[in-house]
Amino acid sequence: MIRRSKRSGLLSIFLAAAFILGGLAAVRRHLSKGPRDDSGASDCIVARKLDDGTSQDEEGKGELELLCLSDVDKYPLLPPGSVDYAVISDLLNSSTPESQRAMIIIGGNTGKGDPEPTSEELKKRLFEEMPSLTPEILSDYEEKNRQGYALGRHFDLSFDYHVMGEFERDRYFSSGMEGWRSFREDYPGADRIWYFTRVGLSKDKKSALLHGGAVCGELCGHSGFALLVKEEGKWKAKESGMNLRY
Repeated sequence: MIRRSKRSGLLSIFLAAAFILGGLAAVRRHLSKGPRDDSGASDCIVARKLDDGTSQDEEGKGELELLCLSDVDKYPLLPPGSVDYAVISDLLNSSTPESQRAMIIIGGNTGKGDPEPTSEELKKRLFEEMPSLTPEILSDYEEKNRQGYALGRHFDLSFDYHVMGEFERDRYFSSGMEGWRSFREDYPGADRIWYFTRVGLSKDKKSALLHGGAVCGELCGHSGFALLVKEEGKWKAKESGMNLRY
């Protein structure tokens, strides 16, 4: 009985290990195929967002939500109705040239909670370059960006887009910038990855500040602040500051 029990236990362990390894192999095969269709990124799942802010799989209860696993593991999900999605959508819709409208790639989170500007000198420069910026807007921007948030597919864009989580991004670029070739093969027409912070608002919710930028190669990119105002239901860029190109 003791020998049979040991054999049974060893067999159970072996089968469990085989199941786990087989599952991991299936995941690797799935990821090696590259991004999924426009239902989400290769590191995303459909889950349900519960009232307490936690999530469980699609057989549970709660509102359906697309979760980019690597970013949701690190950051809370920015809710679908957040004004951030509307501000970023209107900015991209109005400023993206026709040559870049085949596909837009948006980074899967708003940053790691280290908002710019980080010094009084930079704040002074920002106020000089953006005369319409007020201390209350900047204060709200800094408060909103004290921690990062994961982004979902809740943008209202007039062209196709993909939200790329850190896990998928690292698949391309962990070994260096040569990953751009694979990136552009998987996303024809996309030539850069956009990143945005959360949005700081005025008290009347009619002015917004955010920091954004794009990386398009090893020595290719741009970033800066944008101040937008809401007119006739749309957010329109009014001023910019601390612009950087490299």
